[in-house]
Amino acid sequence: MFKQREPGTAPKPDFLETIIGKDSEFNGTVSSAAGLRIDGKMQGQVLNSGDVIVGESAEVTADIKGRNVVISGLIRGNVEATGKIEITATGRVEGDLKTGVLIIAEGGKFSGKSDMTADTRTYVASTDGETPKV
Repeated sequence: MFKQREPGTAPKPDFLETIIGKDSEFNGTVSSAAGLRIDGKMQGQVLNSGDVIVGESAEVTADIKGRNVVISGLIRGNVEATGKIEITATGRVEGDLKTGVLIIAEGGKFSGKSDMTADTRTYVASTDGETPKV
C-alpha cells in the first residue's frame, strides 16, 4: 500500500509522505522534505520543503512554510510558499500569505494581506533538529 523510499535517497517534494488523518489531532512542529497532507486538527508550525495539502475537514492553527500549498480547509496562521498558494472553493485562510503565485477559487475565503514577491527562495526543512535553512 505504501511505497518505501530507497535508503540513502532524498525524498521528493511532491511525494506525499506524511498524513495527519481526519480523526487525528497534532500539536507541535512538522518538518519534512516530502509532501504533507493535513485532514485533521493541527496546532503549531509546518516547515516543509515539499507540497502541503490542507484537506476540507482540516482545522489548522499554525504558520505554514512549503513549496506549493493547497488549502481546502481552515487555516488560522500565516502561509508562505516558494511555488504557489491555492485556496479552493472550500478553503478559508485567516492570516497573511507570501508567495509568487496566488490562486483563489470562487467561494474561497481569505482574510489578511498578501505579498506576491518575485523572491521565491527554496525553503529547506531541517530533520536533524538544526535551524531550517532558506
